[in-house]
Amino acid sequence: MAPTVQAPLQHDAPLRHHHLIKAQIQQLGAETRSLRDSHLQLRKQMRRLEKQVHLATLRPVRLERVADDAQADAQADAATEVTAPEVLQRLAALENTTRSLSQSVWNATRHVAGLAALRGSTLQLLESLEALETKVDANVPAVQREISRLEFSLAQVRAVAHENKEDQQNQGASLKAMAASLSTLQERTAADHALLGVLEQQMVNATERQDALDQAVSHHAPPHHAARQGLDNEAPLDQVADDASVPHLVDELSHVQAEYEDIVHKLPKDCSGVRGDSGEFLVAADGAGAPIMVPCDMRTARGGWTVIQRRADGSQDFNRKWEDYGKGFGELAGEFWIGNEALHRLTTDGCMELRVELGDIYGQRWLAEYDQAVVGPRDDGYRLSVSGYRGNASDALDYQTGMEFSAPDRDRDTSHTHCAQNYEGGWWFSHCQHANLNGRYNLGLTWFQADRNEWIAVATSELKIRRKPGCVSRPVVWPASSTTTTTTTTTPEPYWASSTTSAEQGDSATA
Repeated sequence: MAPTVQAPLQHDAPLRHHHLIKAQIQQLGAETRSLRDSHLQLRKQMRRLEKQVHLATLRPVRLERVADDAQADAQADAATEVTAPEVLQRLAALENTTRSLSQSVWNATRHVAGLAALRGSTLQLLESLEALETKVDANVPAVQREISRLEFSLAQVRAVAHENKEDQQNQGASLKAMAASLSTLQERTAADHALLGVLEQQMVNATERQDALDQAVSHHAPPHHAARQGLDNEAPLDQVADDASVPHLVDELSHVQAEYEDIVHKLPKDCSGVRGDSGEFLVAADGAGAPIMVPCDMRTARGGWTVIQRRADGSQDFNRKWEDYGKGFGELAGEFWIGNEALHRLTTDGCMELRVELGDIYGQRWLAEYDQAVVGPRDDGYRLSVSGYRGNASDALDYQTGMEFSAPDRDRDTSHTHCAQNYEGGWWFSHCQHANLNGRYNLGLTWFQADRNEWIAVATSELKIRRKPGCVSRPVVWPASSTTTTTTTTTPEPYWASSTTSAEQGDSATA
């Protein structure tokens, strides 16, 4: 389906702030003109005051001339004496007024100059805005084309991601179908072996009856007596196969066996041999048994991790029996336990490292890694052995190493109490635990932090194992309470090999 592309947005021409700035500039021009008018009026007033001051300075001279006049009367002299101080006082007032007006004129001049500078800056800003808008208008089509291209690329990426998800789901379904086919092949092989055994036994019985008849004829015994004795022991005719069908069944069985061996041989032994992204894969671990479907983490710490346990939300019930823990349970995409038998097969050569990832209820992340991790066989109780600790979570499994696996229905710990039953989950309990990641979820999964002498309230956990490159098999040293077991990489002989050998020996005996 073609991705949908959003229609380009319509670009508004001049913005509203253009009009606002122009209005402010017009208002500033009006204020500037008003200030100029005021400045002119002040200058006119100053000129009038200067004239008055000039006249005031000439008036004392006139008064002196009047005083010199001999004909002036005493009343004029007295008036002249009273008027002179008043004139001086008015002169002082006029001088103060002149200075005040001069200061006002100077301030108005500065204000006018500032307004002129502001107007010039505003005009420059307006020009810059117009240039910027011009550039934006010129670049809008290119930006819209780039947005459309990015939207198209995003739609393509989403489509590819959807296809990859569908491919992964199809691959998972194919792997599950392959596992079912392998199981069917195993059942078919076992049924063919059983049928071949029946046919071989029938051929032996027929040969013995023929020998008895031949012997009776050679000794002139009544043939009907020997024949009757043979017929009494003879199986029903519908169960006796023709001698020509036996080679055909052997060939068919060999073909099925070859197909099965070829499929198993092409499978990786664990996730370290997987190529691709994280997901669910079919692996053929060492030891007898069918291939195992496992989740692989191909992103964490260079990838290649086989996830063996996950707790996240309490959706899976871990209060299970010992046999359930042996076979495994849960959903590989959610909470699950891969199974103790699978753990034994995956770790039997002693070349697996263990990674424990924890998240507490406060959102903090914790990590514990072990250089070697081995789970023993069933007849030894799936005993745990870990060594070579590193990480920021304490070495809590040191308290559990060397212990057999306990479950609510099978108590194998060293405590006087039934730890698995009390904590409602299977684990390698001792007295009882320093770590428990399989307990009841709402009771709290725990991991003991020794340096702080307190428990980590675990909310999520993942256990992962990975094969170390270039590793060779080495002995697993169990604690003093157990024996020392040497692990090897030799794969046990498949069950069909011994059956085929027996069949070949039977054919040789018959011949």
